[in-house]
Amino acid sequence: TRETYRRHAIWNALLAGAGGMEMYYGWTNKCHDLGCENDRTRALKFNDGRNAIAFFNEHVGERALGMVADDDLTMTRTEYVFADHGKTYVVYTRAGTPAGLSLLGESGRYSVDWYDAVAGGPLRKGSVLEIAGGPAPLEAGAPRSIRNSRFASLGTPPSGGSDGDWVALVRRIAD
Repeated sequence: TRETYRRHAIWNALLAGAGGMEMYYGWTNKCHDLGCENDRTRALKFNDGRNAIAFFNEHVGERALGMVADDDLTMTRTEYVFADHGKTYVVYTRAGTPAGLSLLGESGRYSVDWYDAVAGGPLRKGSVLEIAGGPAPLEAGAPRSIRNSRFASLGTPPSGGSDGDWVALVRRIAD
C-alpha cells in the first residue's frame, strides 16, 4: 500500500541513513516490472518520495551526513529517529500516536516543528512549541517506568493536515 511504502520504505530508509532506494512494481500486479508502460499508476508513491527529498533538502541539508539512526530515543518502536545528538532530531511518527523524545544528557531548549509527510509543504507548529534537554541518562537497569518518564512530549501535529504520517523536526535553539 501507499502507506506501507511511505512509512517502511521511504522514511525508514532515509532515517536509517540510506543513500537511496529502489522500487520494484512487483510481478503479480497488473502493471508489473516488465510490462508496465504507465508510471502514473505509482504517482502517489512518487509524490511521497518527492516530499521526503524536499524535506531533507530544505530542512536538514548537509547536516544529514553527520546524523545517525537512533530509534531508542523514542518510547515506541513505531517511530523512526535520525539524530545529530544535541543539535537536530528528525522523528517520523503517525498522527494520533503520542510522540516523545529522550534528550537525556543534552542541555538547552529545542524547537519542535512538524512536516506533513503525505501532503508536503512548509514546516508547521503543533501543540508543543519547545522542549528542554534533560539530566544525565539513567543506568540501563533502571525500571522502565522511570526511563519512560524521561521522554519529553513532542505534542500533537498541527490540525488540518493529512492526518497521516508526520515528521517532527527538533532543533536546538538555546542553552
